Amino acid sequence: MFNKKYKVRTLVLIAIIVMIFILAVYILFNNMEKQKVNHEIEVQKTILDDTLKFLNITEKRAVKGVDKEIEELKEQYKSNNDLIKQGNELQALAFCYNIKGDNNEADKYYDMAEEKYKSDKYGKAPLCNLYMERSEYYLDIKNYSEGLKYSYKFIEMIKMDRVRLKEIFNYNESDIKLNIYANFIQIYAENSIEDKAKKYFNEIEKFDEEKLNKDMKIKVLYSKLIYYEMIKDKEKLEEYSNKVYESYKSYDKENGTDISDGMAINLAISNLESNKLDKVLSYLKQAEDFFNRVGDNRNILYVYRYYGDYYVKIKDFKNAKIYYDKALDGFKANNNCVDAAKQAKDILAIKYEFKDFDYKKYYDDYLENSEKRFSEDTIRNLISSIVDINNTVNEEKLEALQREKDAILVKNNFKNSLLVVLILSTVIMTIMVKRLFLEIKRRKLSEEKLKKLANLDYLTKCCTKSFGYGKLKKLIDNKEEFQMAMIDIDDFKNINDKFGHIIGDTVLKQISKILIENITNDDFIIRFGGEEFIIVFREKTYINSLEIINNIRYEIERKTFKYMPNKELKISISGGFKSYDGSEIDVFIEKVDKLLYKAKSNGKNKIEI
Repeated sequence: MFNKKYKVRTLVLIAIIVMIFILAVYILFNNMEKQKVNHEIEVQKTILDDTLKFLNITEKRAVKGVDKEIEELKEQYKSNNDLIKQGNELQALAFCYNIKGDNNEADKYYDMAEEKYKSDKYGKAPLCNLYMERSEYYLDIKNYSEGLKYSYKFIEMIKMDRVRLKEIFNYNESDIKLNIYANFIQIYAENSIEDKAKKYFNEIEKFDEEKLNKDMKIKVLYSKLIYYEMIKDKEKLEEYSNKVYESYKSYDKENGTDISDGMAINLAISNLESNKLDKVLSYLKQAEDFFNRVGDNRNILYVYRYYGDYYVKIKDFKNAKIYYDKALDGFKANNNCVDAAKQAKDILAIKYEFKDFDYKKYYDDYLENSEKRFSEDTIRNLISSIVDINNTVNEEKLEALQREKDAILVKNNFKNSLLVVLILSTVIMTIMVKRLFLEIKRRKLSEEKLKKLANLDYLTKCCTKSFGYGKLKKLIDNKEEFQMAMIDIDDFKNINDKFGHIIGDTVLKQISKILIENITNDDFIIRFGGEEFIIVFREKTYINSLEIINNIRYEIERKTFKYMPNKELKISISGGFKSYDGSEIDVFIEKVDKLLYKAKSNGKNKIEI
């Protein structure tokens, strides 16, 4: 009995000793791992600090004399064998060419810097910084797809956190979110997608500006400035123009630079919006002198644009067109399709002030750059990229959990079961919840799709007559102002008789496609009869709406419609146009229809008002 009790006690004691030994080894191993990680973090922090100091000094010198700085950096690069320092010098060269507006050279040196950082085992922190800088560079030149790509790479590296990049950069989740949201606001605001820009603006508003670090504060202030410029909030635009300007003034004071002179352009913009014209020219001159001084061939174009806006305000259209032309030529040379399209549109807006005006040239510039812009950076692609970045957070958390599970299985065998259960439970619950939400979303989308199909004409994808009547009645009940155009395809019966109804249907589809592409989300189109369409313009002036319908007529007139290989025909439309005058729906439609009949009677291919 005694021996039995003794054996049990001995076994218990041995078990306790083994557990203590395992725990001691575990603690020792963990401490060694922590020391190793901490050492790596300190080394990376030192490298990053040296990189940022070098880039900061280079930027200050580049602002004062960019060509001289480029020569000195190239000489330094030749005599340096350290991969990190070579990467620093190449990144600084890319920044200098960015200032000069030479996008090809900037891309070349950014690519070379990226390769240098990747080749060094301590290059991850400088590489992460390079991705952040490159993302902002592409967004500034309106290359949104590349901007988002490098924003994604930056977030991916921060989230992976294999060398504790968040600690090295002193970043938290809020900093990452702010960086993403500020980029999204810039993209959506510059493309005038107000609802999406507002969504991310509301997210940024949750953060206290005064508690942000200097760099993040400037980025957030500037994104808000762009948003207020888009929605034309004059009071807020003036407030944030001054905030951005004062932030750069503070930066200049600390660093001995004069970057705030370039930011004077924002003061000019806010004063233009508020019609406070007395200081506009001095602000523009201040910005122009700065950009000329540093050799910034890209941002000087925006100065020309706002000189043009100023002269439009004071009705000096001759000088306005001179500056608008300089800006347009520059944007086209830089392949900046977004600003080139906007500039061509601004020039078209003053066409009636000139007797001899090459309308076709600027209209072609507008169409060509608009087509390029949306073929390169379609809104669908932007949204897809943004969704990818948003989903990165959840996907990488699952990946991080899996990596953590694998590491703990190797280091801590006695915790395996618990961790596996917890991780698998989390994954299973995540998958189940995700599938549930996907199913709900799928059903909702199916219902919306069926509802949409019921309200749209199957051939032209325009509103059916009954659905369109309902929308018109709602406008009238809400006492909204709108304009209406009724158009009819000229000699459409001859097309059906000569070529058949299949070709006729093809023509209808091509015409409706042109109509849909030329209206905004506020407007809608009704297929009123066989070849008759009603276009309802909302939230627009009479002049803007009339210009759109005339542009549609002109586009259809100049387009060649292909109905078979090597078979083409020319088509025109006639139409009536009128602002809503308060009468009953049917009465008002009849008035517009009479204007359409007048257009037909007067030779067709015209819009009667």
